[in-house]
Amino acid sequence: MTGAAFLLLLERLLGQQDARHCAARFGADALDEPFFEAIVTYEALALYVYSNISGWHQAINRELWSGRPSDAVRAYADVVDGALAKLPALRGSAATVYRGVMADDLDAVRERYRAGREVVFPGLTSATYDRRSAYGGNVLFTIRSQNARSVWHFAPTFVEDEVLLPTGCRFRVIESTSADRQVSIVLEELLRP
Repeated sequence: MTGAAFLLLLERLLGQQDARHCAARFGADALDEPFFEAIVTYEALALYVYSNISGWHQAINRELWSGRPSDAVRAYADVVDGALAKLPALRGSAATVYRGVMADDLDAVRERYRAGREVVFPGLTSATYDRRSAYGGNVLFTIRSQNARSVWHFAPTFVEDEVLLPTGCRFRVIESTSADRQVSIVLEELLRP
């Protein structure tokens, strides 16, 4: 993909005004230029848009989790996945990351995430280094990752310590516990075949 093609893709997804506003932060005429190490500017723009507080990541992930993403959403996710592959994977204790979510049906969560099961996350998965910084909710995932990448430095704000896992990550449920109206789940990422 080229920077110009990515900008057209963003315009389809975000609308022309929002896409051009975001691209202007990176230099819309330099989207094919190197940005950081192996990351090209349009890939940095893709990570920025995903991390933006606009909540656009929710629409992207809703489509990815549906199993029927539009061609535009799939192409966008491919750009993000490609950018993540160029960044170093977190290792050691930094590879254990946290994700908090709010679930309406805790019984369904307990059933899906029983110890020993394998699960696939078809969407992009945001997480954080700091357990206390994981977004509030009633489900806390502790993820022992193989493919998490630090993306906080591409985000509009640095306060989240955001890490991102690519689409299609597979996990084994190591532990699932409940207390009160909270569920805590430990996942171990499985290497891709």
